[in-house]
Amino acid sequence: ILYGGARTTLERIFPAYLVTCRWSGGKAQPIRSVRNIDIVPFTNDSATVYFTSWEVQYTGGTPETYLLPLALATGDRAFELRQTNPQSVIAQMKISDKESETEGLLYDALYDPGFCKALLASIGHSRRFKSDDAEIQAHPSKMFHTVAGDTEASLEPSMLRGEQSNTSIVYGDRLILKFFRRVGEGLNPDVEVGRFITEKTSFANVPVLTGFIEIRKEQTEPGTLGILQGLVVNQGDAWRYTLDSLGRYFEEVLSRQPALEWSATPDQPLAELTTQETSPLARELMGSYLSSALLLGQRTGELHKALASDAKDPAFAPEPFTALYRRSLYQSFRTIAVQSPSLLQKRLPGLAEDIRPHA
Repeated sequence: ILYGGARTTLERIFPAYLVTCRWSGGKAQPIRSVRNIDIVPFTNDSATVYFTSWEVQYTGGTPETYLLPLALATGDRAFELRQTNPQSVIAQMKISDKESETEGLLYDALYDPGFCKALLASIGHSRRFKSDDAEIQAHPSKMFHTVAGDTEASLEPSMLRGEQSNTSIVYGDRLILKFFRRVGEGLNPDVEVGRFITEKTSFANVPVLTGFIEIRKEQTEPGTLGILQGLVVNQGDAWRYTLDSLGRYFEEVLSRQPALEWSATPDQPLAELTTQETSPLARELMGSYLSSALLLGQRTGELHKALASDAKDPAFAPEPFTALYRRSLYQSFRTIAVQSPSLLQKRLPGLAEDIRPHA
């Protein structure tokens, strides 16, 4: 399928599949063509999955490269996939020879728990997988066995639902593998920063880097395919916690009107207000959120201090905030501000009727 004439057919049908994927970044741009550029076999326990990368050309946009681990399912396995994870199916296949015809499904192997277990094992054992043009290398960090323990094979994988740009696999209550769908050259910042924090500082308030997977090709920088970290069990994130706290704040304010007496909004700069004592009324209305926000600020400051702790490392040594850098930030923000309304205007016809007037 991948090496013969059928690959051309796959390249033709891939655009229809990509527009259904949450992680595809070009859903708002017309796809002109898709071309397969890499195939690396990943063999484990007599089963083979193929790491494949696909270059997507857009009409009037910058090309992007996406990674898909592909496998073929037949019989009961194909039926099970169609029932439990229909979104994993890329194409229905008919495989014919002189004596028989077999039906099967070409699917995204990240929906296969067996493959996810093999990925974890490959990181723990520093495995390599080669093709003629590319090599995939799995690397454990110094903390892999400390976090995974001696029973890594018993950590059952499960996919996190609802993610946008990546696919994450959770292993028991210990590890999480973030699989990057979009492939780019160079070391991923999550790996670079995570390795520095884990191995060169004592800062302990970020997930521990336990390993990563990369792809290497001649004449290009290695690209990061996935990052393995210690799992931080949680019930949400600070953004959701903030929204919930604000909701309770407004409910409390509305329930007290008109009993509350309001003072004028302070006209001092925010930096000055941070040095003042929080009013008793604010503490009462906001509850425990103020202490959480204070702790978040403290941890953020400690993180930056840890990242700036090695002046000899050129990747982390502090640099001056120059006028040129400020200008480049301004230009990037301005570009996004111009592009976003234009994109929204193009998407208006496809929005629900109750949302369209707001848009």
